[in-house]
Amino acid sequence: MLNAVIDIGSNTIRMCIYECRDGEIRQIISKKEPAGLASYVDASGRMQREGVYKAISVLRSFKEMLLSFGIERSFVFATASLRNIENSAQVVAEIERETGFDIDVLSGDEEAAMDFFGVTYKSGLKTGMLVDIGGGSTELVGFKNGAISKTISFPIGSLNAFNRYVSELFPTGIEGERICQAVRTQLSAIEGINCENGEMIGVGGSIRGMFKLYNELFCKASPKKNKIEASAMDELLRALGTDEKLRRRAILKTVPDRIHTIIPGMLILRTIVGAFDVRSITVSGFGVREGYLLKKLP
Repeated sequence: MLNAVIDIGSNTIRMCIYECRDGEIRQIISKKEPAGLASYVDASGRMQREGVYKAISVLRSFKEMLLSFGIERSFVFATASLRNIENSAQVVAEIERETGFDIDVLSGDEEAAMDFFGVTYKSGLKTGMLVDIGGGSTELVGFKNGAISKTISFPIGSLNAFNRYVSELFPTGIEGERICQAVRTQLSAIEGINCENGEMIGVGGSIRGMFKLYNELFCKASPKKNKIEASAMDELLRALGTDEKLRRRAILKTVPDRIHTIIPGMLILRTIVGAFDVRSITVSGFGVREGYLLKKLP
């Protein structure tokens, strides 16, 4: 049986089609559009008309694809993109009316839990911390002995950090420090969560992009890595910060659609890694979409 999951994110809207057979799920198609919905939120916190139209346009194109494939069962959810706006109810109602989709707006805790379900579906790690840096928010999950101990969500992501703090394409030293300080302020209010064994699992486009950059710059003569030491974060940021030509070339080659958000996302991650004494980071191929599908399937 084929099932589709559409994830309305703050930076991108992604549709994945999965084959579900014998208790296993396998992604067979992935399509994403860089919608940048967080960029359409005004100073009062309301999504502007252009953002609503953008979401409707992308979802209509996805619906045409689903019809062409003959897929009748689809699940659509939104995260911070529609959760953190002041006119959430009105925007969701209009998008649903214009596209025919039912949209499930996940709370921050629900999003974090779906991340956990998706990651641990295949991972053998039973204790540690999970981080998901999206465009409009960041989710943290502490887990121990295979169970969630604490979930946290705070409203800083790679795209809204870029929109708030960065004046040009890349953050200056001062702008980067402002991003880090904003994250530290959020973390200072968090209690009851830690990285028990120093092992962190990362999901989301920012972390996948970071690993692509690391592999491009440091692993050309060796197998590509999906796990790095936490100290490699500083090594990567130093390499990107000291040579602007190298930075542009590497980002355009590996993550061109994230050229403006990848460094803010990395600064968010580095701040989290330092706050929780993380020793190593592993990127997961599964995340919130897979977790959501697993929860929806019988």
